[in-house]
Amino acid sequence: MIQKALKFLLPKDLFQKIEHESRKWFIKCPSCGFSRSYWEAGGVRVAFDFSKRKVIFGRCPQCKELKLFKVTRKD
Repeated sequence: MIQKALKFLLPKDLFQKIEHESRKWFIKCPSCGFSRSYWEAGGVRVAFDFSKRKVIFGRCPQCKELKLFKVTRKD
């Protein structure tokens, strides 16, 4: 939902930069190792130093367990 709102509100070049940056961030299930980009999970991320230890709560689509997912940046 946030991605659609940003696409509507922001200039195309700025939206593309945000999408590109968000695709560098990944969430990973600590149980089964399933990983996907933050963008693919429906999120929006930008590079900030205070984001290095970020976690989010959710259900893994692979093992179906509720977990805290680590959010990491891969270049």
